[in-house]
Amino acid sequence: AAAHRLTMDAKRAFVGIMLLVIFGIFLVQTDRLDTVTDVFAEVLPEQPPVEQAPVEAPEVVIEPLAESGLFDIESSLIKPNEVVLLLDALPGTTTEPASKYDVKNFGSGWLDPDGNGCDARNDTLKRDLTDVTFREGTHDCVVITGVLEDPFTGETINFTKADASNVPIDHMVPRSWAWKNGASTWSDEKLRAFANDPANLTTVSRSANSSKGDDGPGSWLPSNADYRCVYVTRFIYLVDEWELTIDEGDRRAARRELAGCE
Repeated sequence: AAAHRLTMDAKRAFVGIMLLVIFGIFLVQTDRLDTVTDVFAEVLPEQPPVEQAPVEAPEVVIEPLAESGLFDIESSLIKPNEVVLLLDALPGTTTEPASKYDVKNFGSGWLDPDGNGCDARNDTLKRDLTDVTFREGTHDCVVITGVLEDPFTGETINFTKADASNVPIDHMVPRSWAWKNGASTWSDEKLRAFANDPANLTTVSRSANSSKGDDGPGSWLPSNADYRCVYVTRFIYLVDEWELTIDEGDRRAARRELAGCE
């Protein structure tokens, strides 16, 4: 009798699992998964706010945020309420890209957007690394060594030009993401400017750059929790600055993250 009861319990469990699988397939096929997710989000208790740590970032990153009213210079803190207002004002993505994405559309190689004689990659390395040394004869332009405090992971990484691929330059708003959210209609000149915008560039570890890929905040957040408020704020600022759109998954995720920034 005990063995029979065990068999019946196993059958019930199997039937329950199959019903959940079928229900999940139904939700995906009928585009109702987001609705159910939202319902659960409303039922689940909100996470307690996390106290912000003062932001330490280059001026080229902070100044545009401050000028847009998203960052308080005196306290060195993000202003989450202002960021949410900007986020809510962003237009939603309603159309497909005008053509298929190709990274070559954003140009090949790095440009010199500020005209200082150094390309955007070396300018970003020089800005983000400490203990920097330069190749002789390049007028302090070509970075050959330095130390990175990776904002995405919090790890300390030694940079050498011989192993430069271990410390890539990340586009805060990925080029592929931008393409799907408005950039496919841009001119070649605007595409190249976006790819070399110092405010959109950040030196990070190879592992962080690979895990982030082409995702927005709806699919990826930095493992370094102290940087998440900054990441989301920079992302929203850039989407607005470049007049891009945002899909609802990324909008909801950004709003949830900002709710925890104090």
